[in-house]
Amino acid sequence: MTKERKLTPLQEAFLDALFSDEAKGDPAIAIKLAGYADGVQPSHVVPTLTDEIIERAKKYLAANSGKAIFGMFDTMDKPASAGAMVRLKAATEILNRAGVKEKEQVQEMPNGIVILPAKNTTITVTEG
Repeated sequence: MTKERKLTPLQEAFLDALFSDEAKGDPAIAIKLAGYADGVQPSHVVPTLTDEIIERAKKYLAANSGKAIFGMFDTMDKPASAGAMVRLKAATEILNRAGVKEKEQVQEMPNGIVILPAKNTTITVTEG
């Protein structure tokens, strides 16, 4: 885990605005909402806050994973509704990115034996 650094009030305002309903992730809008001076470009603000933006994005995904879960159940209840498969895929992606993933099925054999499928090779034997 990285050590948290002290952000300026303007940087904090930018991060809050970036993940607000008004900006919806648009850095140019977030700059205006945060109160930066006219003419400040996202290319001047975003690179200095990359780690903080990523951390906030992770928290935002986690906070909205419940909505994704309910979306999946709604799709199960109404599988024929318009866009059901798209909503299911979107919900799955959100949950995967939030860290809620399918449990991988790994079959372990006793004594560390691994059984591999047969190779698809053909051996030709000629008599002569």
